[in-house]
Amino acid sequence: MRVASTLVLGVLVYLSYAQIDTDRPAYTNTPSTVPAKTLQLEGGLHGFFKSPTSSSFSQSWNLPSTVMRYGVSKNTELRLELPSLGFSRVTRNDTVIRENIELNNLSFGLKSGVYEGKRFNISSITTLTFIEQSEEWIATPLEVGLNVSLPMSFSINDKSSVAGSVGLRLQSTFTYLSYSVLYGRYLKPRIWVQAEYYAIAIDFGAGTFDNLYWNDNINLSSQFTLSDYTKADVTIGSVLTSPILNNNFSDNPNLRIQAGLSYAFHKK
Repeated sequence: MRVASTLVLGVLVYLSYAQIDTDRPAYTNTPSTVPAKTLQLEGGLHGFFKSPTSSSFSQSWNLPSTVMRYGVSKNTELRLELPSLGFSRVTRNDTVIRENIELNNLSFGLKSGVYEGKRFNISSITTLTFIEQSEEWIATPLEVGLNVSLPMSFSINDKSSVAGSVGLRLQSTFTYLSYSVLYGRYLKPRIWVQAEYYAIAIDFGAGTFDNLYWNDNINLSSQFTLSDYTKADVTIGSVLTSPILNNNFSDNPNLRIQAGLSYAFHKK
């Protein structure tokens, strides 16, 4: 009986940890890097809906949101975020008053481990981001920005952990600071659930902080391990406050959904 219990426990521990670690689906990235000589693709579909009044409704979609991560050493990876196609529509009294289709940002950089302990881990992510200066993405110059963030995590026990991040983004037209906190837990060896809060302070005053806005968000997510190399995820979230988007979302119904898939190509 004791031998059987030991075997069962060993299998559960193996299933809990013999899995790829992904940056999806939270705003909080994992501090882990992909193994050396491993290419990991993480992509998905993002949708956002809001209804400020009973007669108006807006929606936006981004797909495919794709990040390529390649391990170049034990604790360093290269990162490439490909532009996704964005579609948005605003209707009023069932009449379309605005539609837009555009390509979203392109970024590349690297993630490196800063500290790896038995329970606490921290890494740094540095990327260059290219954003469009107008809706004509291909025909206009791109603005280059610098993103720096520090994702970190602490394992409470074999089933749960807390995580968070702090970040800084510098663009010629704006600057923002961000932070996030997250709690996650295994419901079953291959089902992970988490709750996340993140906030962004956006400054349009070119460093003077004369035009500062705050953006609060919350996400509920789940990851499903399909194999040691594959994970699927779903997220439901909401913007709590966002005056930068011309109204206070805490007073208006809004919903964010996303679903994705991650796969690691291990070198044989």
